[in-house]
Amino acid sequence: MSEKAILLIILIAFVIIAIIKIALLKLYMNTIKPKVDNEGNIITKPVKDDLTPEEREEREFDKDW
Repeated sequence: MSEKAILLIILIAFVIIAIIKIALLKLYMNTIKPKVDNEGNIITKPVKDDLTPEEREEREFDKDW
């Protein structure tokens, strides 16, 4: 095989790999859609707060700095 044919095969392989990566990324992005309400606002999940009042106060103090 000539050098041009080898380079063409390598180029085609890179293009195919790029297309596969884009397709997988699109599939992944479609699967992680957030839940929305009727107006289109994202429904957030509540965050658990297992801190004691002293730890919570210390965290608030650290935010001020």
